[in-house]
Amino acid sequence: MEDWEGSSPTPHSLGIRHTRVITRPENNSQFCYIHDPDHTMIELLPSARVEVVTGAPHSMYWETPQVFNDVVASFLRDVAAG
Repeated sequence: MEDWEGSSPTPHSLGIRHTRVITRPENNSQFCYIHDPDHTMIELLPSARVEVVTGAPHSMYWETPQVFNDVVASFLRDVAAG
């Protein structure tokens, strides 16, 4: 995707409470923390889904990369299929 940043709405444009945007100095990537106390954020993302991995460690992508990769690959296949 050529303009990834421009293709998605920002939390601010959706009226979602969040912390200030933080820029990581090592690579200039940006992030913010979302305030989602009632866990309804998923309703704003039409392709989103929740995957519960029983017994998953704290840093699943690092500690069990194959399980993490399988979950992400499944999600991306489903999104691509429409």
